[in-house]
Amino acid sequence: HMQLILRDLLIYSKIIKGGKQKEKIDLNQVVEDIIETITAAHVEIRCTPLPKTLGNKSEIHRLFQNLISNAVKFNDKEKVRIQISYQDIGPMLEVRVRDNGIGVSDEHISIIFEEFQQVNKYKYEGTGLGLSICKEIVRNHGGTIWVERNELGGADFVFQLRKND
Repeated sequence: HMQLILRDLLIYSKIIKGGKQKEKIDLNQVVEDIIETITAAHVEIRCTPLPKTLGNKSEIHRLFQNLISNAVKFNDKEKVRIQISYQDIGPMLEVRVRDNGIGVSDEHISIIFEEFQQVNKYKYEGTGLGLSICKEIVRNHGGTIWVERNELGGADFVFQLRKND
């Protein structure tokens, strides 16, 4: 567990420093690369066509990786369903990662993006840094991230990134 914490702290500190080179990123390819690594047959991921944007590719990959792996990890359903979509919101891209998992309680909504906050740390393995890392990545890209409960009983993790036309 200590190795996981040290690894995540190192990642977190690198992301906080920011200032990395920006490049054109095909968000479809990022999601496809992550989907290819998921071997569990009970996971279904659907993704509407996503735009290209400018950003730090490794950070954006980590952002999607963390959100998708959390959607799988915090799910007690026989079939894990994840839907990724986006919409243009003025000068921002808004991406939504929706799942049918265990959801987020009212008491946790305000704290889950803070460092070392874990929901039921005795049941779910982790360091409590994954969503903090997501928050910093989104901040590095000029945006914000939040969570909403959905009608499936799960969670919608929504983030906005500045459009880079």
